[in-house]
Order: sequence, then structure tokens, then C-alpha cells
Amino acid sequence: MTVEQWLNNDQLGIDIWNKKYRYNNETLDEWFDRVSGGNPYIRQLIVEKKFLFAGRTLANRGTNLGSYNNCATIGRVEDSLNGIMKTASDIAKAFKASSGEGLSLSDIRPKGAKIKDYFESDGIVPFMEIFNTVTASISQGSHRRGALLMSLDAKHPQIKDFITIKSDLQKINNANLSVEVDDEFMSAVEQFYKTGEKITLHIKSPYKGYPDYDIVPIDIYKLMMEQAYNYAEPGVLFMNRFKNYNIMEQVADYQIVSCNPCSEKSMAPHETCALCSFNVSEYVLNPFTVDAKIDIERFNKDLYAVVEAMDELIDENMNNHPLPEQKVMAEKFRNIGIGLMGVYDMLLKLRIRYGSDEAIKFMDDFMFNMFRQSVKASSTMAVAKSSFPGYEDCVFDSEIIRNHFSEEEIAILKSQGLRNCSLISIAPTGSLASMLSCSYSTEVLFAKSYKRKTVSLNEDKETVYEVYPKIVQEYLNRGGWINDTILDTAYSVDPYQRVKFQKAIQDHTDSACSVTFNLKEDVSLEYIEQLYLAGWKAGLKGLTIFREGSRPAILDASTKKEEPKTEPLTRSFDFISPISRKDLGTTSGTTACKKCACGTLYITCNHDSEGNLVEVFTHTSKGGICQANMNAVTRLVSLNLRSGVKVDEIIDQLKGINCPACSMCKAKGINIDGLSCPDIISKTIQEAMKYVPCNTPPIVSDAQNSQKTTNISMVKKCPECGEPLIASGGCYACTNCGYSKCE
Repeated sequence: MTVEQWLNNDQLGIDIWNKKYRYNNETLDEWFDRVSGGNPYIRQLIVEKKFLFAGRTLANRGTNLGSYNNCATIGRVEDSLNGIMKTASDIAKAFKASSGEGLSLSDIRPKGAKIKDYFESDGIVPFMEIFNTVTASISQGSHRRGALLMSLDAKHPQIKDFITIKSDLQKINNANLSVEVDDEFMSAVEQFYKTGEKITLHIKSPYKGYPDYDIVPIDIYKLMMEQAYNYAEPGVLFMNRFKNYNIMEQVADYQIVSCNPCSEKSMAPHETCALCSFNVSEYVLNPFTVDAKIDIERFNKDLYAVVEAMDELIDENMNNHPLPEQKVMAEKFRNIGIGLMGVYDMLLKLRIRYGSDEAIKFMDDFMFNMFRQSVKASSTMAVAKSSFPGYEDCVFDSEIIRNHFSEEEIAILKSQGLRNCSLISIAPTGSLASMLSCSYSTEVLFAKSYKRKTVSLNEDKETVYEVYPKIVQEYLNRGGWINDTILDTAYSVDPYQRVKFQKAIQDHTDSACSVTFNLKEDVSLEYIEQLYLAGWKAGLKGLTIFREGSRPAILDASTKKEEPKTEPLTRSFDFISPISRKDLGTTSGTTACKKCACGTLYITCNHDSEGNLVEVFTHTSKGGICQANMNAVTRLVSLNLRSGVKVDEIIDQLKGINCPACSMCKAKGINIDGLSCPDIISKTIQEAMKYVPCNTPPIVSDAQNSQKTTNISMVKKCPECGEPLIASGGCYACTNCGYSKCE
């Protein structure tokens, strides 16, 4: 096989493979052998484009060029000259070995604090500039510039300097910045929006020679929001969730304090991690059709193989770590990070609209299954190879484990142990996804099409092509089942729906998710303030936004274009979830079409493989039915079913509820299937109890949100070809030549 055949003659993907991942003019088959480590199962997954290791593994494995790990953290920088200079040296070594780094400045004493009672500290800014210069000066294994994230506690005395430093576009332009906020801080912010009260927090100074001080969280928060609005930074890390929602939550000597540059890996000091991603769009059977469904059995089987392959990668890479502390941590905790790409493509192939409630429900189930299978695979490996040296039984007392396993299952897991301290991590996948022509990570499609320029050598003239992403081409060529308003893009998805979507992923991710919320230029500052607050309340570990037109000095206005207006999508569908919360199981069921006073009510009742009723969904035709109320009723019904409440008791609670509109229809002789929507649902559930499970039915979705006119603006120019870059997951990527950078 040639690379042209493998990548379907896509020149962008071919260029990325050649420039970033090919070693010493190797053939594609030689590359498959090298990057798979000789594992035939993993090799075949790569050939099928179902899976890829992350970039540093693809570039460095088997070459002695550097570490296989994309990301690492320093932790909190020690508040001493030796500690600060060692940090500068450590990140330089990490960059040279191909790793990105993250660090927290929160322990460094503020400006004006005493040094040995004689001198005053210059504070954090000079050291930020040192780390920024190191990042600019050292390339990652000669492949790309270093990648750095610096964070600071919102309660640090110099937090306002940190927040505003990037107002000067010439300063700290080689690192991402994030503010560390805790629940106490955010609760004070929330209180202001509820009552108007400005809460003041008294901070006992942890810095030698610096007095206690007060902060007003809402003032700091509003300053953060202004900077995010105007400059797309800093991002925010919600530290309580960030530090604690993981497998190692109960282990005393494992403390998470910082993350890698794109924020998908929250790790202990000097920890490092190799990453990989499944291209989940390749797991859809019968794509775009009414028979579309996920091949969940194949995915689970492949996931076991990948967990084992990633664990083996730890041992193979052990002597490639640039810092001795990193090797110690790798040996002790055996951290891996398995992620996703092609999520948007997968949903479209399943006929599910990205920003819909159906998509949120689907991802909630999919990720629930993925986390369970990853833990089970790691636990099974521990039986054969032993648990990681830092293992303690209390890992199975963590909140995330208890959210996914029963007491009986936890007892079995404890008897086996665990091979890895971390398993799931959702990276940006900019270059990987571009090479495979799939959507980035879990992100929404940025644009339906983009411009690509070519110059003919013979005619010496420029030709401009309208290029459609692969999924759009496939959809237009093979879909044909609905108009293109389902092709949502970054600016057409409700940001609050994206918060819910991200929550559905984060709830089942023991590390973190790298994601950027792209917002329209005319969004208000107040809207952004509320969006970040919603992210904290939803339990996200962090949030970063990119408002169209921010960073005005680098905006390429010539790329701005307007998408055509589209009509609202009104076709209704029956949604049947392909994954139940039962391990390895699928749900199957029937959909009933019922009449109520407001219109047509579609009610789906799903059973597990044992015939137990486990889920109820409703959708409506165009009409006056309140879908929100119906969603609330059926979600509570499904929750009760999964919690063991008897079906008869649920039916008794719903039946007999009267609706005045239904009563009026009956009085007029209009045929109505019950006394009210809840009464109709109760009757449908009763009918569904006679259902005998069969094969999983088709997956289709309701997509009733209208797509609004959007403005697409790509910012920053590619340093290699001059074309516009797009923001995604803390990184920028070029759709023309494949260049990417995590800024």
C-alpha cells in the first residue's frame, strides 16, 4: 500500500505524514511496522484508520530521536532562585525531547515580598518572561517549537498582572495561560449574579514577608472575562474538579496541581504521558442510513488491545525521558491517555445532530461504556503483570469509579488491582485528524468549506478551490436523507448545548478534555460571564473560549465570509440509543406513534438484552407539545428504571393524569390516545412490556433546531504557507498545509 492509497490521495494528509511523522524516507509499510511496535493487531487498526498514537509516538518510536510522550507537567514552581532556574532548564530539556510542559506559578512570592529581610521580590512577571523565552528558543525534537502552559491561583496577589499580561501582544506569546479557581472563589462569583452581593475573601498569606490580604472574586472574575472576550485568554481551570475527579482521588501522595499545554492531561508533578486517539467515525456501520449504528462490540475489543499497547509503550519509552523525575513517575504510576477524534463525523453518520439533546445522550452512554471498558482492561492486565507500584485499593473508592461500577464489581476490581493510574484523556488531535481527514477530537466542524489556493507552474496563475471536508463530501454524496441544515458548524451550535455535551464527556473522563468554544463576534461580555459560570456548575475541569475577531492585531479579515441562510429543520425522528448502561450490552425496542391534544407524540421504549425495560424517550412532530417537559418526564422515568423502581409503580404514577386540552379534544370527538401526555406514556410503557427484544434497531435523531446565519472568521496566518489558521482545543491548525501549533 502507498500513502496515496492509504490517505485516498488527499494531499493535505500526505503532506502531514511526510513532514511530521515519516522517518528517514521509510515506506508506508515500514512506517506501519515502526509505529505499531510490531504489534499486528495495532498495525491493522492503524491501516484501517480506526486508531493512531499521538504525534510524538508516531514521529519518535523506534528512532532514538526523543520521548514518545506528548505532554508533561512540572507542578508548582519552587519559590527559590534555584527552583526557578531548574524549572527553566527542565522545560528546555523536555522541549528538546519533544514533550510539551505545564507549570503553576502559584507558589512564587508576589512583587514586593521580602527576600531574606533585605530585598524585595520582583514577583512572577520576570520569571514568566524567562519561561516564555525558553519556550520560543527550544524546538521540540527539531519538529516544532516548545509548548508551554502557565497557570496561577486566582487568589495570588499578582493575579491581575497575570490576567492582563497578554493585552500586550508582544508579551508571553509562546505560552498558554490559565487561571486556577476553586469552588470558594466561584461560589462568591455565583452569589454576585444571584443577589448583587460582592463577597470579600480574606487570604492568609503563604508568602514569607508578605502580609495577609483581601480579594474580591467578582472583580477578578470580570477582569478574566474581559480578557477572554478581547484576547481569548486566559483560560480557566476549575481546580476542585480538576484535582479530584480522577482514579487517584483518594491516594494521599498523588496530588494533581497542573496540566499540559492543551489541558487534556491533569497530572502530578513531573508526571508525563503518552497519548493516542480512536477515530470513532470508522466504527459506524451503514453510515448515513436508517440502519446506521455503532459497532460497539468491535470498539470494545479494540479498546482492550489499545490499553495493553499503551501500557507496553510506557516500558519501551522508559529510557527516553529527559528528566530523571519523569522516569520515576512513569515507573510508579504508569499513566496513559486514550482519546477520541472524528466525533462530529460519527454523529453525522449516525444521523444525529451535533448540538442536539440526542447527541448529548449518545455521548453520555458512549463515554460511560468507554471508561468502564478501559478500567476493566487495565484491571485484567494487573492480574497478569501486577498493579502499578503506586497502586492502593482506595483508587476504587474514587467518585469516578463509584459512578461507573456497582459494589459487587468494585470488589472484583479490588481483588485484581489496576495497571494504570489514568486512562482516558481527550486531546486536540489537530494534525492526526487532518491527516486522516476526520473532525478534530470531540469538536464541532469549524466550517462546511474553506478556500484552498494552488499555483500552476506552467501557467503561473493562482487557482482557488472550494474545498469540503471529507465528512461533508460523504454526506452530500451518500446522505441525501435531509437538507444540509444538520451540518452544524462552530458558530451555529448553542454554546450552552456545548457545555452539556462537554459534561457528557467529562463525567466519564478521569483526566481532562481539550476543547475550545468558538463564539460569534457579536456575543456579549455578559453572555461569556454566564457561560463560564455554567461550565463550573456543570462540573467541567476547565473552559477556554475563542470569540471571532478577538486579538484584533492578528485578525485576517480577508477570510471572513457569511454562510447562507437555511430553513429550520422540522422533520422528526425516533431516537434509539445504541448503548445501554449495561456492560457490553445494546438496547433494542419499539417506537409508538400516539395522538395528544397538541400533535403527534413518538414514544420509544428500550429494553436491555435480558428483556428489562431500561429507557423511555419521546419526540414530537411539529406542533405545540412542550418537548422540554416531555424530556423531563421520560428522563425521570429512565432514571427510575435504572435505579430499580418497578415498572408497575412508574405506570401507576403516570396514568390518570388529566390535561384540559386533551379533555376538550375528547369532548369535541377528536381522537386522543389518553388523558394527557404522561397518561399516554404510561399506556405505551404498559404495551412495551409485551415486547420481545431483537436486534438493535436503527439510530436516527430529531434535529429541530434551526441553523442561523453565521459569520466564519479564521484568525492567524500559517507561518509556512500564509493561509488562515483555525483555533481548536488550545491549538491552531492550517487546513492548507497541515501546520499546527499549540500556542
